[in-house]
Amino acid sequence: WFAYERFPWLHHLWWFFTLWKKAWVWKHEKWLLYEANSYPALLALASERDIWLHFHEYRRPKNPESILERWYETRIRSFLHKTYRVSHVTDARIKLLKEELGQSSDVKFERMWNCPRFQWADGALKSDELPKTIVVVGALGKSCWASEVIESMKKQNKYTLHVYGKDSFTSTERVQFKGWVNYSELPSVLERYRVGLVWYNGNSTNVKTSISNKIFEYLHSGLHVLLSADLKEAEL
Repeated sequence: WFAYERFPWLHHLWWFFTLWKKAWVWKHEKWLLYEANSYPALLALASERDIWLHFHEYRRPKNPESILERWYETRIRSFLHKTYRVSHVTDARIKLLKEELGQSSDVKFERMWNCPRFQWADGALKSDELPKTIVVVGALGKSCWASEVIESMKKQNKYTLHVYGKDSFTSTERVQFKGWVNYSELPSVLERYRVGLVWYNGNSTNVKTSISNKIFEYLHSGLHVLLSADLKEAEL
């Protein structure tokens, strides 16, 4: 965590070294690259291996602000024809990629959601001890209705909101920041609640065409799910 947060270039160096070792030292023939939106993926794609790419985010080549990111998004598309399998989390994102590649492309796509494994929440015993408390797990970025939801919750006296994540704020009676929780510990936290909130606001193509991992984590933990009407792909 320290290296990734403070010195992100160390994180990339570690990825490059790991992929180089697997590609040219261990001679693995088949690769699954999960979250292909990362620079080290190019190293694997440049090797003569059977590659399966799974994308979690969608970015058009012209969207990223930095020259390096624009170059990367362009290059990753030029390598797609070398793969034997490409998956994305929604049909809408697959459609966008197909439109970029053109009708002549023979790349095979399939939809694959990012679901927790079936046993992920096995240890959790549903308690519903907080029936009038809504839980949200995630960031408070510009792609979220965080400030709007928090202000609305402060103006009512029927429900409470518990927020888990890295972005801290001052807690009030109706909105409480609960801190960071490790992924493996989430089921034992979520078991206490009845309703989970996904507060992405659909402010970009990437968000509008997404299906948040949190939806599946909430469902696996037996929660009802609230989400924005802007997230058309996430309607279940």
